[in-house]
Amino acid sequence: MKIDNKKFNRIKKEIQEAKRILILSHRAPDGDAVGSSLALHTFLKRQKKKSVVFISQPPQFLKFLPGFDEIQRKPLFKNDNFDLIFALDYANKERLEKPQDFQLLSRKTITIDHHISGKRVGKIKIVDSKASSTTEVLYYFFKFQKTKIDKKLATLLLTGILTDTVGLSQSGQNHRTVEKIVGELAIAGGDLFKIMAAYQNFDFKRAKILAKFLERAESDEKLNLIYSYLLKSDFNGEKGLNLSEPPMFPDFLSSIGEAKVYITLIEQKDRIKVSLRSRNGINVAKIAKKFGGGGHKYAAGCKIKGDIFEVLKKIKKELKKNF
Repeated sequence: MKIDNKKFNRIKKEIQEAKRILILSHRAPDGDAVGSSLALHTFLKRQKKKSVVFISQPPQFLKFLPGFDEIQRKPLFKNDNFDLIFALDYANKERLEKPQDFQLLSRKTITIDHHISGKRVGKIKIVDSKASSTTEVLYYFFKFQKTKIDKKLATLLLTGILTDTVGLSQSGQNHRTVEKIVGELAIAGGDLFKIMAAYQNFDFKRAKILAKFLERAESDEKLNLIYSYLLKSDFNGEKGLNLSEPPMFPDFLSSIGEAKVYITLIEQKDRIKVSLRSRNGINVAKIAKKFGGGGHKYAAGCKIKGDIFEVLKKIKKELKKNF
């Protein structure tokens, strides 16, 4: 990442002048959303600032993270309670989770992100699409600030990097830089093994669903892709099962064979949830964006109305047109 000293200096000044600071991220938060929010929260507290992290449904597989129990799940605040708002890792303002009737004022907001495209808000925007994760962008900000990265901060920063790169398997063109950062954070005490153990957690309920998922897996040699799907009926009798904690099904599928694109389709109440994974330079975020979604170059998603095979046909059509 090319460090933007001017913007980092502006952020530093905004933090110095603020007393109460709110941190927001995207709906259905992942490891990067939670890791970056808690890392910034930890940093701000050390600056003697009043900091609040709002995430209504933080993923429970990350409950071991430092500061997790400080996350506000219900909005116990109003717009005028804060001098400054950080919006992290959300890609598009429509994905940003904020309390109902909460007015997000651009003049109070700073965006830090790494997603390729999307409409963002704020008077200061730092968006680096070459970064592996939003926590990587924060790593550079902390370095700029000469912040001591201890075990807590290192674990939080590692969480974003490791989950967004699927254990460094999708770190992209800057893999050597990312590996260097991971090494530095591990030496600082970041709990790499605990993060990966939580991310790869595999209980019996998931194993039974995974068996159905793998049984349906098919390949399309012309498009060099592998896909599979799950139906609503597959979850009958499986109460409390949350497939997004962590998102193992699309990641597991993408470990099979040497396809260029992997498609996971999950039937939901009124639409199909689509998760896309890729390699060899295929930008699946471009495909997801066509259907109102988004994400990273090698991992993206969207939700589309229709049945499983109608949606699959639409995705394949876009892949043929673009690649």
